[in-house]
Amino acid sequence: MRRALRDAIRSGRLSEGERLPSSRVLARSLCISRGLITDCYGQLEAEGYLSTRAGSATRVAAAQVRLLAPARRAAPPGRLAADFRPSVPDLASFPMRDWLWALGEAGRRAPAAAADYGDPRGSAELREVLAAYHSRVWGAAADPEYTVICAGFTQGINILLRALARRGVDRVAIEDPGDRDNDTVAERAGLRAVPVPVDDRGVDVGALAASGARAVVLTPAHQAPTGVVLAPDRRQALMSASPWRLSCGSDGSSALRSWPRRSPARSRSPTAGRQALTSWHWPS
Repeated sequence: MRRALRDAIRSGRLSEGERLPSSRVLARSLCISRGLITDCYGQLEAEGYLSTRAGSATRVAAAQVRLLAPARRAAPPGRLAADFRPSVPDLASFPMRDWLWALGEAGRRAPAAAADYGDPRGSAELREVLAAYHSRVWGAAADPEYTVICAGFTQGINILLRALARRGVDRVAIEDPGDRDNDTVAERAGLRAVPVPVDDRGVDVGALAASGARAVVLTPAHQAPTGVVLAPDRRQALMSASPWRLSCGSDGSSALRSWPRRSPARSRSPTAGRQALTSWHWPS
């Protein structure tokens, strides 16, 4: 006990003037005799680590605390006239007041059972709304029973890639240029990320077939960062080029398209059974 307290004081985990529990309380919590605690405190006081005063608690002595150098804080970035970083929306335009109002209304109307864990896939009502939205706006063959609500895009793609790794997939094709975070997620899932070039018609299907990848992560409706749309003939070729297709899309980025209906993120073809749509939405 003396060694543990001494190390805690030297390292700064116990700060100057910090009050220690009384010998009676500490002995009771550790299920040992009070005499051991009294002897421990007395020895550390003799060594200068603790200080005591009549009628006051035992405290850490000031002279023995090692002052740690405060961590340097990075200088705040300068204000940008325009922020063109990818995947960063206009945070200033977020409807915070409306969001808080909707959150309050939902909380007041929610039953007590809503505070429970519930379905691990997420709220059934939310999954039904999102599936209908994807079918109506994205042209995706979405089904609420196969819809999973995630904490974010990274968690969603991580779940999918790990599931593919368990099925024996050892490499996944990633668009080049593309989101480099996908490479990191794939490697952490035990997969080898293989870059496949993107031109003005989307991902190069020929290069994809030659890569040997059994899965591919795509942004077909609005390729990031080039913004190109995957050509229809390449969409059809992808049905046979790769057994697994992970279509990724952002509701916000697709909204930048100039025509009312967005390009379909997932085919409704009967051969499109091994596809997964991963999308993220911004409140509007």
